[in-house]
Amino acid sequence: MKKIIKLTESELRQIVKNTIMELNKSTYDSAAEVAKEKGYKRLANKFSEHGEEFGLNQDMGKIELVVNLGEYDEEDEDDPLISQYKIVGLENNGDSEYIMTLRGMKNPNTIELYIYEEGDTMRFSIKNKFECLPNTRKDARTILKAFDDSGFGLGNIDIRSITYEDTGF
Repeated sequence: MKKIIKLTESELRQIVKNTIMELNKSTYDSAAEVAKEKGYKRLANKFSEHGEEFGLNQDMGKIELVVNLGEYDEEDEDDPLISQYKIVGLENNGDSEYIMTLRGMKNPNTIELYIYEEGDTMRFSIKNKFECLPNTRKDARTILKAFDDSGFGLGNIDIRSITYEDTGF
């Protein structure tokens, strides 16, 4: 049996607003790309900002990575480099190899973090070139939670074996 429901204009406006706010984050990203291609840079930025703030399927978590850029001077405070990222994706690239897609908190570009499971620990590298580690145990837990949420059970990993604060380089 169908019912007719009467709505005021403000109630209808609120329903439409809530529906728009519940759009998937990737929908906002797609709209931003189209707007940018058409030359509407400010509109593209608004779509991106709104998707970051309100879009569903938000990024899995925020992490800090310590990146080893090779030999560095102990007095140089910039090395090893610590950067903040949002986890935006995770895929299995082989038996014990995974690729985690990260978006920089200050720079919106994405990077690929290669992760290799090695027994009860993991090895991390950016672009298969720069060794890196989660900065804290909290960051390591966030990474392991992303694996669990994606269906890749890695319960045998000891968090202390993959954090910079516990192992260093």
